Amino acid sequence: NGCSKTEHIIVENISNVCDIIVPNVITPNGDGMNDNLVFINLEFFPKNNLVVFNRWGKKIFEKNGYQNDWNGGGHNDGTYFFILELNDNANTVHKGTLSILK
Repeated sequence: NGCSKTEHIIVENISNVCDIIVPNVITPNGDGMNDNLVFINLEFFPKNNLVVFNRWGKKIFEKNGYQNDWNGGGHNDGTYFFILELNDNANTVHKGTLSILK
């Protein structure tokens, strides 16, 4: 019928809208609560890299594409240190301490 319609859509790409919530304790005792090291919103950063060190600075765990599934790997109660690189556009890095309590 000779009619046409033109629409313009603006698509805005917003990255890094989710803040990572960083835990400071895991209790891998099999009770289903805090058994794994879980970073809230980590699923939005699939290219992340996690490294965990013991109190002497020895690397005890490393995972590219970490998926919130580490339960302490049989390590003793104590304080550990972690570095979580999100590998996002802002090169965000979270560093902190983590306690394992069984």
